[in-house]
Amino acid sequence: MVPPVSFFFSGPVCRCLVGNAYQGTYSDAAVTVEDVNFRCKELETAIQILDCVCVLHTLQVVHLDIHLENFVWDKNSSSVKLSHFALAQKCPDTEAKMSGPIGLLKPPEYSESLSEYNPYRVDNFATALVVVGLLTSVIPNAPEDLADPMQFLAEKASCMISDRREPDQVLQEFRAQYDRFGIKPRPSLGLSSVH
Repeated sequence: MVPPVSFFFSGPVCRCLVGNAYQGTYSDAAVTVEDVNFRCKELETAIQILDCVCVLHTLQVVHLDIHLENFVWDKNSSSVKLSHFALAQKCPDTEAKMSGPIGLLKPPEYSESLSEYNPYRVDNFATALVVVGLLTSVIPNAPEDLADPMQFLAEKASCMISDRREPDQVLQEFRAQYDRFGIKPRPSLGLSSVH
């Protein structure tokens, strides 16, 4: 039997933080995003990665361990889900400072001796690295109609690193420029400001 989980997220810690109101299916067809089976869907995958983080932040939860291996892609539904919520915490204030462990991808201003950091900045920085890494590796060989949108999204995601933009700002700018592709995230929780 397939266990029910939140649509965008998986794992018992996530259900505790996000709640059981939004159920989906997490099947054994799910593979890590780096898996070869998702190739040629990099743009849609990058958009869904950004949307996962937007929805998570809308729910006032920070992940603190975002990296490519913590996203899974369900081959049956073509949806991306965020997993591994061991470090995740509720954080109602986007300007809050907190202390504690951070996963693999840390902002440059973070140091082991730093006692406090902004958890949203940690998530945004890591998300940007994931999206930029995912797209820049395929842009040179992308079909002509996808190369420009991929480059645009990669550049906007880079702004999450340099200008501290939020994922929802990146998605809004992308959708304003490239809505003709019809690439939308999976149905959201209805709370996200990115739509």
